[in-house]
Amino acid sequence: MNTYITSGTHSFMAKIKEEHSDQDIVLLQNAQETLLIHETEGKTVFQAPRTYEVFDASGNIHSGFAVILHVPVREEGRPVFEYQFKDKASKLEKESGLTAHRLLRPINGDTYLFLTVWENPGAYSQSSLANNLDSQEIVGENQSVLADPTFVSQYSITENEE
Repeated sequence: MNTYITSGTHSFMAKIKEEHSDQDIVLLQNAQETLLIHETEGKTVFQAPRTYEVFDASGNIHSGFAVILHVPVREEGRPVFEYQFKDKASKLEKESGLTAHRLLRPINGDTYLFLTVWENPGAYSQSSLANNLDSQEIVGENQSVLADPTFVSQYSITENEE
């Protein structure tokens, strides 16, 4: 399965989501930006998306509070990073309030996205991940796999636009 991400103004992104209500498209927003995420086995409806392969996944992304850790990984570090992540994923699924997660492998570029979805911001802030969502927690001792520093972005997921 692939995940496609595009961004734009809230009104334009909401219009795209509404026009393609038969597709698995989710709208995420914060004060700075609005994103659309399209998960599909087929082609995307987006014109110029960022494309990711779903490397690891659980749950459904439909409502809640989303946190994305952006992890730039060196080409030669990809196998190590993916192995270390798989080892940590089983522990992650035990977090209270976590409803979904995705590790998205970039098709072009070097930045993996680690997307977690929580019942609400409080569930995230009370999780062990909230204070440890950084490269040390995800990559472990082998920081040399990173191409650049990691960073986190947070979003509300808008289920329906009425």
